[in-house]
Amino acid sequence: DLDGIKLMDNHKSFMGQSWRAVAMIKHIQHPIFNGGHYVCFTREDDGHWRVHDDDALPSSIGVRYRHRSTFRYAPGA
Repeated sequence: DLDGIKLMDNHKSFMGQSWRAVAMIKHIQHPIFNGGHYVCFTREDDGHWRVHDDDALPSSIGVRYRHRSTFRYAPGA
């Protein structure tokens, strides 16, 4: 669902400056449980948007980043 991103594709003016969104975080509500999941969209230099979703990481990479702790971090950081 990129509706929010379509709204951010144009430059916006604020206090005399021109601004353009480069990222957006979206919460996806889980329909049954009282929770959800966050995904992030970032604008690439070529203007295309990329989605970053840790649930979609290949298992060889994703297992290092997914855990049940409240704290999220990159291994080795």
